[in-house]
Amino acid sequence: MAAQRMIDKLTPVLDAAQLAMLKGEPGAKEFFESHRHKIERYQKQIDLSCSEDIPNDALCSLTPREPADNIVSKALKSRDDYSIMLNAVGYGTGRILRVASNSVDPNTVKKFELLMSSWSVGNGLPTWENITTTLELTHGVRLTRSYILQNPSLYETFDKHANRLLTIKFLKRDSSLRWYWNIEQATKEVFENWNFSVMGCPNHENIASQISLELPFMQTSAVALEKNRRVSEMLRAKKKELHDIGWIYCSSGGFVLSQRKTTPNGTEGMNIHECFTQLTEQWQISDGLPTYENITKTFEATTGFHITKAHILSDSKLKSEFYSLLARAVATGYIKNIQGRSPSWDFPTIINSIVSSNSTSDLPEVTFKKLLLEFPKIHLSYLAFTRFYNEIKKDH
Repeated sequence: MAAQRMIDKLTPVLDAAQLAMLKGEPGAKEFFESHRHKIERYQKQIDLSCSEDIPNDALCSLTPREPADNIVSKALKSRDDYSIMLNAVGYGTGRILRVASNSVDPNTVKKFELLMSSWSVGNGLPTWENITTTLELTHGVRLTRSYILQNPSLYETFDKHANRLLTIKFLKRDSSLRWYWNIEQATKEVFENWNFSVMGCPNHENIASQISLELPFMQTSAVALEKNRRVSEMLRAKKKELHDIGWIYCSSGGFVLSQRKTTPNGTEGMNIHECFTQLTEQWQISDGLPTYENITKTFEATTGFHITKAHILSDSKLKSEFYSLLARAVATGYIKNIQGRSPSWDFPTIINSIVSSNSTSDLPEVTFKKLLLEFPKIHLSYLAFTRFYNEIKKDH
């Protein structure tokens, strides 16, 4: 058995300690005296288990031995003495009450009943500290948690009104009678009344701020909301909802990349992909070169979404729509796109189309004005135009 194994281990150790003690080595005597008692107690365990006077399946235990004369035992005794002294002071000052019987002053029960019956969320959480402090301040009665739990009348009153408070949707309690704010329910209430144009995109910080505004009795923080798994799930669902109806742009991982700064006209209820598809389908040559800069700038002006080149390239849907627009623009012949470079105007083709469609008597000045009228986004000086114009006239 385990006791015999410990005796076998300690015996040579004590023999060595006894030899060291005979040689006068420091600490040997204290070590020997401390561990000698262990062997004695192990031997008593063996004697009890082997005794024929004790019936089978009996539960046996050894009486506590006298504490050894060492620093650990002295520290434990000092702590016990200090605890006894504090209890004595608490009993003397009334901070700790003795429950001598099941009876209690009827007046105290009435005051406690009055307090608990009027308790609401405006009083805060019905924690033991809050209840006892409020009772002392309002009714001059000093009670403790243990006194309430041990007295049937007080505990019955507490339990009855605790069950009433549990019907309030913003309160909840665990099996240890600890009370918490139901921040999941509070978040749900806030989301039902969420006004994007005023509050912006929801996050843990502005949710906590909104809870404090709508439910001032509830004290919570952004950190508490962030640690709550259910609240985080609700936040992700809310972001997805706002993404689907076009108020924000979320990545596939749920991170908010952009949110609308204005209320757009004609694109309400459309998400960013639908808005971008509409933009690319309506893009005309007269709108200018389909560069990342022009596309994102126009997109922000028409929809309120601020996106960048990186957003377009990292999103497969946006990237596909952009490349489709670029291919359609190149197919017109007026734009050329050399791989690795931004799209640019094909000036010879553009000027040649204008010259071919106009009368041969048109002067260069007239043709240049027509060019600027049909392609208002082109930035071309008259000098550069005349160079292209003269080359085309030679070919004709």
